[in-house]
Amino acid sequence: MGILIRTAREEDAKEIREVTLSRVISIDSKEKTGLRGYRSPNIEKYAQRIKNGSVYVAESNQKIIGFMDFYPNKIIHQIFGKDPVANHILNLADSKGDKLFFYLNTAAVLRNYEGKMLPMKMIRKLVEDSESSYKSIWTAVIHKPTPNITSSKLLQLIATLEEKYSTEYENVPYTFGLYRYAMN
Repeated sequence: MGILIRTAREEDAKEIREVTLSRVISIDSKEKTGLRGYRSPNIEKYAQRIKNGSVYVAESNQKIIGFMDFYPNKIIHQIFGKDPVANHILNLADSKGDKLFFYLNTAAVLRNYEGKMLPMKMIRKLVEDSESSYKSIWTAVIHKPTPNITSSKLLQLIATLEEKYSTEYENVPYTFGLYRYAMN
């Protein structure tokens, strides 16, 4: 059976969290893929995000094998509060004239499904499903202290590196690459 990309349902929250937890790695890990230093939302938070209509899943044999969560810019404050990276992207996008865009927060797939371009397929679905008024997708990828090599390489194929942004989380300095994917 093939892989289906679809909008998540609230009952998917538990499996989405399991995918997330299976991919979390330490910030200084030498692994090339994974969610570096990521704090996974709990099942209830994922269910709430799904209610906002902001999550796609990749499914094979009725099992969730990956997901992507994204948010229209008008609800970023509601979802992320004072998160410095999300708020910096809001300001940067505004300075570039992006009034309606999506913020791609997380994309993750189970390890044995890597290399199947599932994040690209989910991005394509987002573009297909979106109103034509949305012009771009913004995201952030860790460049330092340890780069997320796979995500950076993927984004370099489809998006423009707009800026490198440095901030601190829990007294650890981070540098993020802020990428913009033009939808039209």
